[in-house]
Amino acid sequence: PYRIEGREFADGKTFRLYGNGMDRDTWRRSNVDSIIVKLSKAIKEENKYCKFGISPFGVWRNASKDPEGSITGAHQTNYDDLYADILLWLKNKWIDYVAPQLYWEFGHKIVGYEVLIDWWATHAYGRQMYIGQGIYRALEPKSYAWKNKNELPNQIKLIRDYPQLSGSIFFSSATFARNPNGWTDSLRNNYYRYPAIPPPMKWIDSVKPQPPVIVPDFSKGKLFREKIDLYMQQDSAVRNINRYVVYRFNDSDAHNINDPKNIADIRLSGNNLYSFDLRSIPEAQQRVIITATSLTSTNNESAPGKMITLERKPGGWLLQNGN
Repeated sequence: PYRIEGREFADGKTFRLYGNGMDRDTWRRSNVDSIIVKLSKAIKEENKYCKFGISPFGVWRNASKDPEGSITGAHQTNYDDLYADILLWLKNKWIDYVAPQLYWEFGHKIVGYEVLIDWWATHAYGRQMYIGQGIYRALEPKSYAWKNKNELPNQIKLIRDYPQLSGSIFFSSATFARNPNGWTDSLRNNYYRYPAIPPPMKWIDSVKPQPPVIVPDFSKGKLFREKIDLYMQQDSAVRNINRYVVYRFNDSDAHNINDPKNIADIRLSGNNLYSFDLRSIPEAQQRVIITATSLTSTNNESAPGKMITLERKPGGWLLQNGN
């Protein structure tokens, strides 16, 4: 719990019984550490593929208390007031990801967003880091900085400048229903136009699955006019494959599955049919190439399956090759 002025957390009796010579702050942190490590072990014993993460308060410690801390002046911090030594949990690999709650704006005098972004980016210790962003602040009457339409987009831009940062987590998703500053629309159109695959956590699982077999539906012939139905199938059963990623390329040269603009669809493995609307292809385009990959629950992606090529012909599209 956060500190409340004039009140002390009532753990005095327990501390006297179990303090074991520690000062109370160290004892409190030790208790929280014990919860985290036991929870981590219990989760992994139940399901080794489950991802365990923590979303802490945005300031670990101020530099005035610890040279490793951030150049901030937070009135409360994880380490000194919440007894949460998040850096210890990262260093000891007890958690898989961290999502610090950086719900402040650029230029904040005490806890500047840009200051904390830089600090957290250098303290990931090999674990994934997603920045918690406070879109709800735009609905607060006196949060004047959050009335600036560029505040949130600029925050996202800064995150993308740091390779150590894997993305964003917004608090809260319900805020998007009110479209503050038009962000619900502008983020969709400008920053999240294409689907994305979260990066795999290789310490959990690094095994790539086999690519799927792509089977076109020839029940109506081999010349396709309005659409083509493609089925993704696995030659071998892999328990943790849960999605197929369909890629569409407009020519025979740029088969880059690392560019999200080439993702046509991400489908759950239980729905392995992809219907491609051929009428959406520009009239000037003469060829389209389609392939797919298999994706595990831990986001390990297979190599692409065999690519199929459709050529424009009088009256429709002809499948040139395929599985």
